[in-house]
Amino acid sequence: MAALGRTVQPLYLGLMEEIKFRFGTISRITQGDLPLPPKAIQEYCLLQIRMVCELISLACLVAHGDISKSNRLTKTYQADKIISELETLHPDFFPKPVTMTQTFRPVGWHLEPVTSGFLTKRDFLKVYHQRCGSALHRGSLKNLISEKRQPQVQFDEIKSWVDKIMKLLDRHIVMLRDGSTVVLCIMSNEKGVAQVAIAAAGDVLA
Repeated sequence: MAALGRTVQPLYLGLMEEIKFRFGTISRITQGDLPLPPKAIQEYCLLQIRMVCELISLACLVAHGDISKSNRLTKTYQADKIISELETLHPDFFPKPVTMTQTFRPVGWHLEPVTSGFLTKRDFLKVYHQRCGSALHRGSLKNLISEKRQPQVQFDEIKSWVDKIMKLLDRHIVMLRDGSTVVLCIMSNEKGVAQVAIAAAGDVLA
């Protein structure tokens, strides 16, 4: 477990910090920090959400690097392909959002699963491939000719996707294939930085 931790923790931690950074830019640009037209702001935000999806898929790959067959995915950047392939190797690979309550007898943390309001695997593929993918292409000539008006910019939708992703990641675990080890992540601890630990599942799951 120690060797696994030395490999996984710094990589996973860096990916979580990058996610926070990218979502921070969404917050700033939607608050008017840059004088851009609404359509350009929407495209920027959707690009960041798509990039965050790729970071989540890479985090899954980092966490499950012990699965030998996952090595063929190390050169893959497409989030949907990584997610689909990992699911065939380990169905329980996706992050699970949890709430954390400190315990004193015994000393540690009690985790409870979050049951709603977060980005699911199905949502993940939808936002990555359908919503962000289609929005970040200008489209075919046929669509251009038939276009009657530009679709309305919907910042509420962007906020909804960001909120779902953050609810997934705020405090989450990734169960490794051995069923006895988890990656435990807090996106912002008391110092405002991400924290990642490798733990025995029995120590944190009650």
